[in-house]
Amino acid sequence: MDPEAGTVTSERHREGEFFNLPRSFSDDDIEKTLEGYMETKCARTDPEQARTEGISSDELLEKFLADTSKKVLLLQGRAGAGKSTLGKKWAVELWKKWTEGDRIPLFLHLPRHTSVKEHLKEQGVDLEGQWGRFIKDRSLLVILDSFDEMGKKENVVKKVCGECSGCTDLNIVIACRSDYLQRGEGSEALFLPKPRDGPSTLLETVWVCPLEMSNKALVDRYIDHYVSACEHGWGKQDYERALTSFPELGEIIKTPFVLKVTLSSLTDEKGLGLEDHQAQPLQGVCEAVV
Repeated sequence: MDPEAGTVTSERHREGEFFNLPRSFSDDDIEKTLEGYMETKCARTDPEQARTEGISSDELLEKFLADTSKKVLLLQGRAGAGKSTLGKKWAVELWKKWTEGDRIPLFLHLPRHTSVKEHLKEQGVDLEGQWGRFIKDRSLLVILDSFDEMGKKENVVKKVCGECSGCTDLNIVIACRSDYLQRGEGSEALFLPKPRDGPSTLLETVWVCPLEMSNKALVDRYIDHYVSACEHGWGKQDYERALTSFPELGEIIKTPFVLKVTLSSLTDEKGLGLEDHQAQPLQGVCEAVV
């Protein structure tokens, strides 16, 4: 793979075709994904119900792919927790170190595509009549994002498994908002390749942990990224002072998205200064956040 062009050169591709999968992300998307990602870790129990020690996202993916008994990873979390960003991060990082023979990562936005073939075709890779040759002896990681935005509860895992049945190895990550799945409704069946009675060892469920504002190093790094990406005239110290002025926001900011909205709300289009915002009622700031 040519890491600069984001392509696999024809002489290294078994079909000898221009294989342009990495362009599922633009250069701008890649930069935003890697620089703006906040590692809040993942947990194997719902943090809304019980807190347990988290595991880093890199370690989670490594263990999932190494465990031959696991084939589907259900990634849950509240809205704005960073599920989509994490999925993109995994895909981007696997592509950055990809060489011929490695697992191929594919990122599908489910409201747009539920078919791997259609996704590839949109990226300019039309494998009509050659699909069997393409997936033979290949390993795939298919990341299915935004299951809760499809508008219907459909077993897309089964569909993807059917499409990729000829590959050597297939792992699937599927991201879904936690509150979209009702407890006790048998939703596990939505994420298994084949219907079965009782729990399956093929499926592993994890949750993206809430953001802890007490993690100063993590929050500082995100503010640094936000300052460099935005032109509001504020520096890092301005944002830190503003957040300190509203300690109650620590109870509201539980996801990277809400932190981003909070930072944005502190500098509006009128260019108000810190003193102006300090004079505003806290309620107004909170309403802008939520």
